[in-house]
Amino acid sequence: MIPLQKLELVLVVCAGVVALFLSPLLPLNLSVGRLIIELSALLLFQNLLRELALLVGRGKEVLPEVPRAGLGGLTGGLGLVVGWILFATNPEATFYMAPWKWALAITGSLFMGYLLRDLMLTKTPFFISYEKGHAQVTF
Repeated sequence: MIPLQKLELVLVVCAGVVALFLSPLLPLNLSVGRLIIELSALLLFQNLLRELALLVGRGKEVLPEVPRAGLGGLTGGLGLVVGWILFATNPEATFYMAPWKWALAITGSLFMGYLLRDLMLTKTPFFISYEKGHAQVTF
């Protein structure tokens, strides 16, 4: 485990503790679509921060030109689409979200992003591969 991964895991736990303390400020009644949208946006933001940190750490290293997509970004993007569909079809259907459930949902979403960090969906052949320390953002 590289230091960047250790830092990310510590930040996931810290985000869960902060979410537990700030959860009384979050809405208690919300729709399923809105919850999926918010957690997916959090997953995408975590993915962006990780990619930028990897990009800064790489410097001028040449990256392979293989068409691929990270599963963290795909999961977050798919979650946004599903959340918007659910929100658009029935925005009035709400449920109660206890404050401790907010902390659990935020920590779970960030931990899922941590687990998906090195899994890639490659184009040829079409399968899921593990690429340690990959970077999707290239210039």
